Amino acid sequence: MTYLFCIDTGERRVDGGATFCIIKIEQEYILYITAMKTDTNERVGMQRKSPLARQIYTSLKEKILLAEYPPGQILQEKELADQFGVGKTPVREALIYLEAAGLVERVPYGTTYVAEIDFTKLRDTFELRNSLVEIAGQWASKRVSQEELKQMENILQRMENETDPKNLMRLDSEFHELINQATGNQMLCKALEMLRYQAMRVWALARDKSFTLGFKEDFRETIEALKEGNSNLTKRLLRKHAEKFIREIRKQL
Repeated sequence: MTYLFCIDTGERRVDGGATFCIIKIEQEYILYITAMKTDTNERVGMQRKSPLARQIYTSLKEKILLAEYPPGQILQEKELADQFGVGKTPVREALIYLEAAGLVERVPYGTTYVAEIDFTKLRDTFELRNSLVEIAGQWASKRVSQEELKQMENILQRMENETDPKNLMRLDSEFHELINQATGNQMLCKALEMLRYQAMRVWALARDKSFTLGFKEDFRETIEALKEGNSNLTKRLLRKHAEKFIREIRKQL
């Protein structure tokens, strides 16, 4: 039997729709999602996401992350239902998921609108994400499967001749999702997913997005480190990639 030494550090971070608790397990600091902004019934419902609601959620999420729906834009259930050719129920369900992800705000019995970007929390968001990508790199290097490595190489091939910044950012997101998936830790995946949403929303506001062209070299090196099972190098490369992203964004804010 293995015993883990766990300490609640007492540190709390709020980002998007969740409150995070930093705990220490042995020598690792990890994130635990302690509270979502949605109520109990909505949280339970998220586990039974209908196919229609999932499709609508995915479409709206991308439009918000890429600023096609800018902060403050009102999202009318009827208009969205007409746009997707569905009834209001799956749209309402999708909006609940978006609120849980911190991407929309809903006024009870009233308006739903795209959440504003809270620039005062960006430092906390980036600081936390930098630490968590290192943990993801360490765990992924020990647990990544051959199939996941093949999928990462496929993303790299798709990046080779891609020059559109939005498409490159979509591929960047896919790559990070695979890294997170390779950790085998769903709590870490969820935390990094929510933090990435906040980072992508800021990226969408940048005037010059050409730095995304350098992502493929970052990922090429990361894949090689993963193949070697080199956890220290994988951690360092992912942290370097995250910090470069932050530097480029800060230049333009």
